[in-house]
Amino acid sequence: MPFGSGVIQHMNYAQTVGSPPVNLAEPRVRIYQLELPLSALWPQEKKYDWSLLENWLNRWTVGGKRATVCVKFVPSGQENSPWAAGCLPAWLAARVQTVTVNFGTPQVWPVVWDPAFQALFAEFVQAFARRYDGDDRVEWVLIGTGVFCSSKAAPPPVFNDPGQALQQAGYTDANFFNGCLQIAQTYANAFSKTWLMFGTSEYVNGQRIEMQGFDHLTLAKEVVGLAVPSGATRPKVGLFYHNLRGTDNWKLGPWPAALAALSQQSPLALGLDNAASASAQEQQIYGNPITTAQYGFGGGSTGIPPLPTDYYELYADDVSAAVAYNKNYQPDFDTALTWLAQKVDV
Repeated sequence: MPFGSGVIQHMNYAQTVGSPPVNLAEPRVRIYQLELPLSALWPQEKKYDWSLLENWLNRWTVGGKRATVCVKFVPSGQENSPWAAGCLPAWLAARVQTVTVNFGTPQVWPVVWDPAFQALFAEFVQAFARRYDGDDRVEWVLIGTGVFCSSKAAPPPVFNDPGQALQQAGYTDANFFNGCLQIAQTYANAFSKTWLMFGTSEYVNGQRIEMQGFDHLTLAKEVVGLAVPSGATRPKVGLFYHNLRGTDNWKLGPWPAALAALSQQSPLALGLDNAASASAQEQQIYGNPITTAQYGFGGGSTGIPPLPTDYYELYADDVSAAVAYNKNYQPDFDTALTWLAQKVDV
């Protein structure tokens, strides 16, 4: 494949720091996703601390493994980590416009269209690139503006902002959309070697018409069309889509055709919306692991346009369910992981 490829393991905080490293010895998984808060890397203005990232990179890239890196300034929903209430360093939160929203728990978010935040965050991205652009341990950097660094274009305030804090801060679809795009441009300007993948998801856009106006697929199209810096050796910004399902929700939606078109000019990574191994009910919602894997590549008898998927991400629980000696072993996950590893040439 032209850009690189592999199966990626998505991990929560407990799995990232747990001992021994979960599934690190699994040969069918080549890459491990690391998510860190901005506060850990930028504790003071003009002072960067790369020690946590270095520790995690050294832990997860032994034996030829690699990592994707995601620097978050918004916590994930239902996040259980030391930064569940916010990912901003205190000094930065005092300098930029912020809102407090309830997304599983009260969380402090930066206002992404705030010029002060955009300017200061650009300083961090430039320092981040000076340190890690071209680092052989990093497969790619996941960029975006929301949970899991996944930009959920135009989040309806009724979903995660019952107090209308975002609206009071000047929220409009256009402001949010342009803020997301500017963050992507900042990364694209700073990194010339290490690949960048823009995270997006349709999770909160159920009422929007895709590819028309302020929606996630239009945003993705804008981002993957960003120019590559002069002298760069990386491809254009790629797309990481964090909402794959092995159900008609995916098959009959607009996403396969849109992603097939976008993938012609940039790398494509697909990730599950949730760990499917938790229960039979989860599989009913998100799909059987074998079907989901097939839907991630399309073609054949799937009824989906062929997708040249370069990377496929599984939750750590799903990888564990594919290992015969684990208590949560399920043969379908074993079959799916073997099929996926062969598909992406691991």
